[in-house]
Amino acid sequence: MSEDSYPNMCIFNTLDGLRDGLSHFSQPSRVALIYAVRPDDPIRVYDPQNLLHGHEPILKEIYFDSDDWKKAAADLEMVRRFGQIQVEKNLELAGLISCGGRSYSIFYQMWFTEHHPDICSTGPIERWLEHAAWLLSHDFSSENKFCTGSSGHVLREYATHAVRDYIVNDLLCSFADGNFHSTTYLAKMVQMEEALLESRLDSDATHAMFKIVTRIVHKAGKQKYGCTLVIDLNEQPIYISGQHLREPLDLTDEKILCMAKDLAQVDGALHIGADLHLHGFACLLDGRAVAGEDRARGARFNSALRFTSENPNLIVIVVSVDKPVSVIQEGVELNAQCALKPVSWLMTTPPTMKTWLEAAGF
Repeated sequence: MSEDSYPNMCIFNTLDGLRDGLSHFSQPSRVALIYAVRPDDPIRVYDPQNLLHGHEPILKEIYFDSDDWKKAAADLEMVRRFGQIQVEKNLELAGLISCGGRSYSIFYQMWFTEHHPDICSTGPIERWLEHAAWLLSHDFSSENKFCTGSSGHVLREYATHAVRDYIVNDLLCSFADGNFHSTTYLAKMVQMEEALLESRLDSDATHAMFKIVTRIVHKAGKQKYGCTLVIDLNEQPIYISGQHLREPLDLTDEKILCMAKDLAQVDGALHIGADLHLHGFACLLDGRAVAGEDRARGARFNSALRFTSENPNLIVIVVSVDKPVSVIQEGVELNAQCALKPVSWLMTTPPTMKTWLEAAGF
């Protein structure tokens, strides 16, 4: 076995178990790792499913343009004596949850996974990532180079322990079908998330837009009223008949967002621009008849089909009174969800941060 084979197998088994466990606890999830084994080693990136795509500029700033991430290390000899790790907290990157640690056997590691918008709390998932860092550190410190993959098996079944390790007076998770889950079981907006990711919005704006729309939709679902939201991704918002606002309102302001939730109950649609501002309400969507209309789905649904078929760069969210949520774009209801690329066996050492950034064009 080559010198790098054992560490690579440990990383793969840990990541694969973590990914599988989180996918059962939440929605299908990706996982990535940034690490340096020794203080003088180059920082490396293991991201087999492109979770970190779009975050290259901020990661370059944190890990490549600065050495500050190295300076926070405590006395790692003292950490080794007690078999512990020095925990590294969440980096708070948009759309991601992260947590890691430092230890005598691995100088630095930071684990990342997706921040699904319907999770009750990030706490249990942060504890899950922290435990992955602890297990990988122990695998690297083992004098027995026989890799059993036990860390991966532990992480697959870690849901109950992750919840127990993070107990607060808040909604941590839900319980259904004999298992803990991260979801709140509110309306899932996967199709809208995918449409936003394919748009020209940057990652921060995408995450903010998703949170704004999800909160409006969830209030409608809880209070059982129908509504329509037009997400206008054009550089200059299009004209829609209805009540226009002379000065668009910033929906990142909590008070404005609460008002928008109330305005959603008025007949007609909310008009939300790519600038995260509310441009109008009580808007009327019209257009010529298109294939795929369904009278049983109601006027909101069919109007959205017609309107989006004639107006590009729009996503329309239709919430029905009985809770189904439809995501419509270019005259078609979006139903498909892209399958995640499977993770293959890690045979070679992950690339350095420099190589990874160059491959991404940075």
